Amino acid sequence: MLTILNQNGNSLVLANKHKDNRDPKNWKGFTFAVPFEQSHQTLQLRNYLATAGLDPDQDVKYRIVPPTEYVASLRVGSIDGFFGGEPGGQRAVYEGAGFIHLISKDIWDGHPCCSVTAAESWIQQNPNTFMAFYRAIIASSLHVSKPENRVGMAKVLSEPQYLNAPEIVLEQVLSGTYADGLGTIRKDPRRVDYQPFPQYSAAVWLMTQLRRWNMLKEDVDYKVLAEKVMLATDAARIMREQGVTPPAVGFGTERILGNEFDSNKPQDYLASVRKGG
Repeated sequence: MLTILNQNGNSLVLANKHKDNRDPKNWKGFTFAVPFEQSHQTLQLRNYLATAGLDPDQDVKYRIVPPTEYVASLRVGSIDGFFGGEPGGQRAVYEGAGFIHLISKDIWDGHPCCSVTAAESWIQQNPNTFMAFYRAIIASSLHVSKPENRVGMAKVLSEPQYLNAPEIVLEQVLSGTYADGLGTIRKDPRRVDYQPFPQYSAAVWLMTQLRRWNMLKEDVDYKVLAEKVMLATDAARIMREQGVTPPAVGFGTERILGNEFDSNKPQDYLASVRKGG
């Protein structure tokens, strides 16, 4: 994993019929669309439901749906909601199909969303191309991490060959000033962010969720695997080359739903959240 392409930038969206049912404790029997079972969206949704007291394995259903079909599925009533990347959430509001219950930043501020990855074999076979690509990705991420550099970004991304979405929808996501579908205009300039640094702590949390829900059938050395996969040291070096001070390379903490996760103690965390624990 070379870099994180963006942080935040997702929404937990519900169908309009649930506007008076905002407490997740009452969502037993709901069907949620997710991009795939091991996605960060699914893992965050499961954690959110579990924190509310539901059993994510038994109390709700998950439907694997392409992100381009979220809004249509919501409109026809085949799902009750979805946890997905933008512009899906904002488009649901724009088309009157649903409302934003929460943006993902409200659940886990700074969480990784999309990533830039490459096969180790390709890196070894194409070292010059790899480094040119790596530097370009980090440079572009750092550029659009500044809000003033996002002018015109929505227009480009709205084109059919990219996101094929209304420009106004993308502008609401990128600017952080958006309609939530509940009659309120909200403002959060970090609704989506672009910090190209892969945090070990985020990788460890995601892996513990895979283990928590038995998607990993046995424990792994979470810290060793995070260091092997996440090229944090390389990303930090390239960021310094480009005049930016990177975060410290190491195992820190994440704050998720108000709780602190210490990536140095994954087994302690798992012991605290497992069923019956």
